[in-house]
Amino acid sequence: MTIPRTLLTATLSATRSVLLLCDEDWRIVESFTPSIEDVFDRAVPGTRLPESMEARLRASPDADVEVVLDGARGPQWYLVSRLPPDPNARPAHQHVLMVRDITRQKRQELSLVNDAEFSQRLIDSLPGLVFLFRPDGQLLLWNAGLEEATGYRREEVAQHSVLDYFHEQARDTVREQIDHVLRHGQGQNEGLLRHRTGSLQPVYFRTRLFAYRGQTCLLGVGTDMSPFKEAAARLEESERRFRAIFEQIPNIAVQGYNRHREVIYWNPASESLYGYRHEEALGRKLEDLIIPEPMREAVVGFITGWANGGPAIPAAELDLQRKDGSVAPVFSSHVMIRNTRNELEMYCLDVDLSELRHTQRQLHLTDTMFRDIRAGIMITGPDNLIITLNPAFTEILGYSAEEVVGKEPRMFASGRHDGAFFHELWQTLQSTGVWQGEIWNRHHNGTLVPLWMSISAVREGTGDASHYVAIFTDIGQHGLVENPSGLPALHDRLTGLPDRALAADRLARTLAHGERASAALMVLDLDQFTQVNERFGHAFGDRLLQAAVARVQDCIGHTATLSRREGDAFILVLPDVRHHGEVSAIAENIIVRMAEPISLDEQTLVSSFSIGIALHPENGRDFDELLAGADIALRHAKVSGRNTYRFLTDGMNTAARERLQLQNELRAGMQQGELLLHFQPQIDMISGLIVGAEALVRWNSPTRGTVSPARFIPVAEESGLIVPLGEWVLREACRQAQQWRAQGLPDLTVAVNMSTVQFQHGDPVESVSRALIETGLPAGCLELELTESMLAEDSGQLLTSLQRLKALGLQLAIDDFGTGHSNLAYLKKFPIDKLKIDQSFVRDIGNDADDSAVLRAVIQLGASLQLSTIAEGVETATQLEYLRSQGCSQVQGYLMGRPMTAEAFAALMRESLGVLKAATA
Repeated sequence: MTIPRTLLTATLSATRSVLLLCDEDWRIVESFTPSIEDVFDRAVPGTRLPESMEARLRASPDADVEVVLDGARGPQWYLVSRLPPDPNARPAHQHVLMVRDITRQKRQELSLVNDAEFSQRLIDSLPGLVFLFRPDGQLLLWNAGLEEATGYRREEVAQHSVLDYFHEQARDTVREQIDHVLRHGQGQNEGLLRHRTGSLQPVYFRTRLFAYRGQTCLLGVGTDMSPFKEAAARLEESERRFRAIFEQIPNIAVQGYNRHREVIYWNPASESLYGYRHEEALGRKLEDLIIPEPMREAVVGFITGWANGGPAIPAAELDLQRKDGSVAPVFSSHVMIRNTRNELEMYCLDVDLSELRHTQRQLHLTDTMFRDIRAGIMITGPDNLIITLNPAFTEILGYSAEEVVGKEPRMFASGRHDGAFFHELWQTLQSTGVWQGEIWNRHHNGTLVPLWMSISAVREGTGDASHYVAIFTDIGQHGLVENPSGLPALHDRLTGLPDRALAADRLARTLAHGERASAALMVLDLDQFTQVNERFGHAFGDRLLQAAVARVQDCIGHTATLSRREGDAFILVLPDVRHHGEVSAIAENIIVRMAEPISLDEQTLVSSFSIGIALHPENGRDFDELLAGADIALRHAKVSGRNTYRFLTDGMNTAARERLQLQNELRAGMQQGELLLHFQPQIDMISGLIVGAEALVRWNSPTRGTVSPARFIPVAEESGLIVPLGEWVLREACRQAQQWRAQGLPDLTVAVNMSTVQFQHGDPVESVSRALIETGLPAGCLELELTESMLAEDSGQLLTSLQRLKALGLQLAIDDFGTGHSNLAYLKKFPIDKLKIDQSFVRDIGNDADDSAVLRAVIQLGASLQLSTIAEGVETATQLEYLRSQGCSQVQGYLMGRPMTAEAFAALMRESLGVLKAATA
């Protein structure tokens, strides 16, 4: 059936289509459409098809093609389809084409594409993380920020759920957030975004409802919180570090005040300086705590003005007020800051000037004495060049400061002393630090002047001399020279005794009788004289020396010569000794006589001598040899506990040489890194956990092998090496304890032994502070072990040092408690935290009733004084159970672990933690 032309034309018009009949050359033969220009303005019979359309049709003979043609109304899109030609038509049509106008459709599609591209570009340009998803979680949009944050491209996440990109533990929270937004229209939350590598990123999200293409969606905008959290962590770490410094620094009192001048921070040094505990000070006003009444109004005015934009308070020296009302001289500096809440806070850093003021007064007094004293004073440096001198020097020797400063003292040489004299002088000065005696110097006018001179070496903490101080008087002016042309017979002004030179002369006369001559030389050293001087003053000490000399003279015959060597040391020459028993009887008589109390200035005390004895000819041929031998014997007397005497023997000489060699090897070993620390665990009796470790020094000598501390520690103490050795042990123990903390092991207390010598010849507070700051170890993790004898001999300075140490926050323990001068008085006086029970009481638990009684008493004493107790030397289960039954706090010994290397100790800690976790699982 043939379709009427009118119907075909109407149909094509309705569909905005054109039916074209073309010949074999693609020329239009006939077209069917009522208004052909409206649809296809080039479809004119007799014209050829547009080239682009013809090319597309030739290239795709079996498919429909889309063609874009430029028309009067702009680009027009057409869909061209091939229809089968009518074979009966005359002439035959080679090509039958249906051309449909799809411009409107294509423009709508392009509009949608452009909208989507614009939306994507828009969210890609936004900072942060942006995504759009449906209520069921399906993702619709995903910006470049999220691509970078998750590692997933937007093509990969299409059709996926937003939940897939959050950490598993956060997904329930995200679902709750979606429900909340659907109910309330918006919400906010923090979650962990998961990267495709598995890493997690903290993100803060704001989410709200959003209409997109006719459907309800949720728009999420997130912020990566990693930089903020890292910055917060750094800020917290910085605050923790600086707070730790302020908490541990012993010499700077730091206080913080709010805008109303109320205390918000009060470090331990402030407690020590002003006397208020942290709890007492918090919340109280500055002016009510430490500002003296006359200053309060002015101080309040200055602070108020500063807070309101006025001038800052300058740093200055101030006399503030302690809790007890006493004056606290300080150098105070101030800073005003705003905290994270934008509130004003003022911090004060106060340095205690008490010691400085005292030092200034002492320096002023010393300067006055230096100028006004009638004795000549000359000070040289380590290079033996003169640095300064006082006016009396000029009066005695006639030289002005300009003439001698920068030169050597040899310019005054008289020529009366040979090289042996100066060699002996220098040797004595280097070995003892002091030389006294007569010396002849040359005056500026050329005359010779006899001087009584005392030279002292001023030593640094390292033991090296930094200066030498020579003090002298002109003894020729006072008739003290018996024979200017011969050997002078000089006497000590304080005691009236002859000096060392006269004692040597007396001994030389005795020994002049030849090999058959017999004599003894004693060196007497007054025990603990330094402590007496420090406690009661030098005037009291001088009277004690006079009383001691009188008692010694009561014990010797008229043929003996007692001379003052220096300070509290004396030389006793006994000629014509018939046998050793005679010498022993004199020494014992001196010791018994000195045991009687001495009353001076309403003070009663008991003193004693340590005595060393050398015999001629067994121990020496002349005065110098006998004196050196007596000094060796004296050291043995002191080691034996003082208040006794010892003879020099061949064994003593051999031991002295051995100790000197050991001392030199130890010094070299310290420099070459031959020392190391071992650690012995300390166990809590209740929990059974390792709570501490005692640091024990070991020496692996390349020549001697492992050297026992019992051998080298006494040598270190006698030689002064214990000061650098102790500092090394302290620093290394703190470093190791901090390293364990950094490795994740639980905090424990590391115990370090402190020698009396470290307190006498150094500043242990400065050493401890430096070790804590350099290693970062909290002070609460450090325990210092002191001996009972150290506390019993205190002169007052030790108490100050221990109080400063406690102010750092560390712990103090008494080592080997019960073996020395146990005294309740010093337990109450000193800031002690722990008593360490000596192993001698532990060893005989169950076998010795006396030791068991002492042990129980010590534990009960500790409990009553609120001190913890630790027993050392625990080796059996019986000992452990007994100590537990008596309430001992901690134990230490081979039963729990021998001293071990740091690595082995860490392994033991991890093993004990593993057992604990398994037991509590």
